[in-house]
Amino acid sequence: MRHTLLFCLAAVAAFAQGPAATVQILPPSFRILAGDRMQIRAVVRDASGVERPNDIPQWSVNNASISAIEQFNGEFRANNLGIVQVTARIGSTVNSVFIQILPKKVVVTPANAILTVGQQMQFRGQALDKNDQPLPNINFRWFTSSGNGFTTNTSSINASGMLNTVAVGNILVRASYDYNTGVPGFERQAQSVSTVQIRPPQSYRLSKLLSTGDMRPGPFRLRPRNLPLVGNEAGQAVFNASLDGMANGPLMLDGGNQTLLLWGGMPGPLPQTSIIEFSQLAINNRGDVLALASVLFSGGVIYKINRDGADAVFAEQMPLPGTEFLSSPFLNRNCLNDSGDFVFRANYRVANQGPVYTALFRVPERGFPDEVISTRMTLPDLASPFTLDNDFGAAGNGVVYFTATASGRRALYVSRYGDPPKKLLALGDPLMNSTVAQFYGNGFWVNNDGDLVVALRLQNNTIHLLRYPGADPAAAPQTLQLRSFGAIFGVSPSAGVLFNGDVGRGGYGVHLWKGSDTTPLILQSVTRLRGKPVIQVSWATVSGSGEVKATVLTEDNPFEIVSIRAGEDPVSILASGDPVSVQAPVSISNLLPGDKMGPAHVLLGGRNSSIFEISERGLKPAILMGERFNPTTQLYTGSGTGDSRKSGLGDIFVTQTSGAGIVRVRGDSVEVIQRPGFALEDGATANAPANVVANVRGDLLWQASTNRGDSRLVLTQNGKHTTLLTNSALPQMETVVDGKAVTGWGDQVVDDAGRVMATLRFRDTTTGVYLWESGQWRWTAAVNEIRHTGAVVIAISQIKAAADNFYAIFNLQGIGNTLVRYRGGLWETVIGVTDPLVTGHQANSIGAYDVNRNGDVFAQCNTNTQVLVVKKGGKTYYVHMLSELTADGDLLARTGDFDIRDDGTLYFLGMTVLDDYAVYMAKPIP
Repeated sequence: MRHTLLFCLAAVAAFAQGPAATVQILPPSFRILAGDRMQIRAVVRDASGVERPNDIPQWSVNNASISAIEQFNGEFRANNLGIVQVTARIGSTVNSVFIQILPKKVVVTPANAILTVGQQMQFRGQALDKNDQPLPNINFRWFTSSGNGFTTNTSSINASGMLNTVAVGNILVRASYDYNTGVPGFERQAQSVSTVQIRPPQSYRLSKLLSTGDMRPGPFRLRPRNLPLVGNEAGQAVFNASLDGMANGPLMLDGGNQTLLLWGGMPGPLPQTSIIEFSQLAINNRGDVLALASVLFSGGVIYKINRDGADAVFAEQMPLPGTEFLSSPFLNRNCLNDSGDFVFRANYRVANQGPVYTALFRVPERGFPDEVISTRMTLPDLASPFTLDNDFGAAGNGVVYFTATASGRRALYVSRYGDPPKKLLALGDPLMNSTVAQFYGNGFWVNNDGDLVVALRLQNNTIHLLRYPGADPAAAPQTLQLRSFGAIFGVSPSAGVLFNGDVGRGGYGVHLWKGSDTTPLILQSVTRLRGKPVIQVSWATVSGSGEVKATVLTEDNPFEIVSIRAGEDPVSILASGDPVSVQAPVSISNLLPGDKMGPAHVLLGGRNSSIFEISERGLKPAILMGERFNPTTQLYTGSGTGDSRKSGLGDIFVTQTSGAGIVRVRGDSVEVIQRPGFALEDGATANAPANVVANVRGDLLWQASTNRGDSRLVLTQNGKHTTLLTNSALPQMETVVDGKAVTGWGDQVVDDAGRVMATLRFRDTTTGVYLWESGQWRWTAAVNEIRHTGAVVIAISQIKAAADNFYAIFNLQGIGNTLVRYRGGLWETVIGVTDPLVTGHQANSIGAYDVNRNGDVFAQCNTNTQVLVVKKGGKTYYVHMLSELTADGDLLARTGDFDIRDDGTLYFLGMTVLDDYAVYMAKPIP
C-alpha cells in the first residue's frame, strides 16, 4: 500500500512540471588548459523552479576555431587560446557562460641573452597546451621593460619580436598573449619573460692587480720611519710600524710580544672608505691606545683601542654638542688619561656657512664631550683672535693643560671642569730674575698624575725645564737649567722626566731628571750600539721602572728601537730589516702619475709612501720608505703625488729626501740631481725643492723657497735654472703679469716642448690660466671671463700636458664639466657633455681623466651611472661601468687616479661596495 502511494505522488509531480523557463550552465571550472576537455552540465527548470531532469539542451560555442562542444552531451574541448562563449538552448530558452582557455605555459626563446649595443636579436614565443605541445597561430604582443619592471630607453622591439638595442642596460623582453577582458577571475594576459643584458662592445680586458682586501700572512720586514714612539708606566710601547714598505699599523711592544692593533688598508668606519695609516698615537697606563687614522674619502677618524677591540669614537663631520661640520682632528702623545678620557683639537662651524673656529674638546670615557676652549671665546692675558697650539694634555682628574698664541705672544693655561681657563705662564712674564722669551716645540708633557713639564727659554738666553706638581699647579715649579734642548719624551711619577738635551755634562742626548739629579742614558755620538756610535735619537719613552725605549739612527741602521737603563749599554729590541710576524693587507695611497711607458707605479704603505712597480707579475720595489743614501740622509716619497713624480720616459723624481733635494731613480740607479742651497740666476739661494714635474726631454719644473723669504717656480733645462714666477712681499722681487702681482700658482705642468701652463693667483684675488713660452706669460683663460660653446666657464681644473698639447676640465655654467684641449692658441672640446658614448648614454659630465702622448684620453663620464671610456681617433671605446661586475666579481662604488700609457694600457684605482681599494689594469683587446 505504501509503495503505491509513493508512485502516485511521483506521477502527480511529473505531471505538474511546466515548460522549460531557465537553463543553468554548470562547468567544473570557468578556466581550462588548451588541449584539455571537460564535461559541462546544464540544469533546466520551469517557471516555478522545478527541475526538468529529462530535458537535454542543445550546446554550441561562439568560436569553433579554438574550441568545440558536443551538441547533446556538453563535452567541451579547448583547442587554442581565447575566451569562448558556451551556449545551452532548450527551445526558446537560452543561457551562456564564458570559458577562458589558458596555456599551460608561455615560452620565450632565447630565455636569456647577452647582446652588444646596436645588436639585433629575433625573439620567438610559444604557448604550450596541456601536453606541452605548441599551439598554432598565437599572436603575441612584444614589449620591453627595465629589470625592475619600469620603462626603458635602452631598446625597442617590433611586433614580430625583433629586438633592437641602443644603450647599455639589463632589460626584460616580454611576450604577452592578451585576452582583452575585464571578467573578474579571468587572466588578462598569458606571458613569459626573457632576461637580456645589453653590453657595450668589449674593447678592453679588465683585471685586478692589487687589493687592500687581501690579508697578507707575513712576516713583514720592518722599514725605517720617523714616527713617534709612545709608552706607559708598565713598559708597553707603541708606534706606527712600516711593514715591508707596503703595510702599516700601530705595533704594540709588550715584553717580547709584538701585536699589530689595527692596520692601514682596512675599511674605514663609513661605507666605501679605506684607512691609509695611523698618524698620531697616545697610550695610557692601562694599555689603551688612542689612534688618529687618515681615511681615504672620509678624513680623520679617532679610534680607541683596548683589550675589547677597537671603536671609532670620532669621525670628521660628526657633530659634537653645539657644533657642526667638525674637521681636521688632531691628537698628540699625552692627550689620553688612565680613566679613558681624552682631549683633541678640531675645527668646526656652529652653522652651515658660518665662520670656522678651532676648539679643544674634552671627551670623557662616560658622559658628554665639552669644549675646553674655542677660538670664538676669549682667554685671559691673550688677545683675540688666537690659535690653539699642538701642545695640550689631559690629567687623570680631567684637568686639561694647553698653550695658545696670538700676535707673537704665547701663553700656557690650565682648565678645570666648570671653570674658565686660567693662565699659568706667558711670554714676557717674570721668571727666575728674567722674563719668558720662548716656549719650545716638543717641550710640553702632562702625565696622568697631572705633573706638567714645559721647556722654555728666558730673555737672558738661559734654557729651563719647569715641572709643575699635579697636586698644586700654582706652586712654584721645580726647574732644571740646560745648555740646549730637543724634546720632552715623557714624565713618570717614579722614574722622572725623560728629555733630549744637553745639561752641560757629557754632551747632548737623552737624560732622566728626578729631583736634583740628571742621569745620561744615550749621548749622541758617544753612546755605542754594536761598537758604533748612536748618531741620533728621534723618540723615546720611559716606564715606571726606569726602562727607556728609544728609536735611534746609527751608521748600521736608519731605524732601531733600543732598551736602556741607567748605567747600562743599550740593547736592540727591534730594528729596520727585522721580521715582524703579523698579518696585514697592503695600504694603497695613489698611483704615481706622469709615466707614459712601461708598468705602473703605486704608492703603498701609508703617508710617506714606498713606491712599487706593479704589473701582472706582482709587486717590485722601486723606492722603499726610508731608503738611505748615506748614514744621515734618507729618502721619503712624501704624503702624495706632489712629492714624487714620473717623467714620460719612466724616471722617478722624489723631493722628500731629508735634505738631499731632488733624487732621480732610473732603473736601479739612484742619483741626487739637485741639492738645496744652490744659487739661482739672481743670486738667491734655493731651499729644498718640491712638486717636481718632468717632461720627456728631461726639463724639470719645480718650486722652492729661497733665502730671501720668497717662493719661486723654476724651470731647469740643460742644467740652467730659469725663475718663471716669484711670490714675494717685496715689490721689487714679485712677478707682475698683466700688471698684477702674482701671489701663488697651482696646476703647473710642462709639455714636451718645454712650455709651462699654470693657474696664477694675483694680489687682487683674481686668477687665470697662463701659458709660459718664449720667455713670457700669456693669458689663455679665466673663470667667468670666457665662454666655451656659448656657456660661461665657471671653474677650470685638472690641467695636464701631453706631448705638445695642454688639457683641462672646464665647468660650464648650467651644463657641467667638459674636457678641453689647448692648441694653436684655442681651447677646443675633446669630450663634451652631450657627446654620445658607446654605451648609448651621453657623457653628461667629465670627472677624472688622463691623456697619453698620442692624444688618447682615458676619462670618467658621469651619466646615470659612471662610465669609463677611452676616446681615440674621434671614437669612444668602452672600458667599464660601475653598475657592472668586474671579471673578479667586484662592484665598484668609485674610481680615481686614471693613467693611460702610449700603448693604450690603462691603470686606475677603484673602491668596491665592500670597501676594498684596488689597483685595476685594462688592456686593449686585439
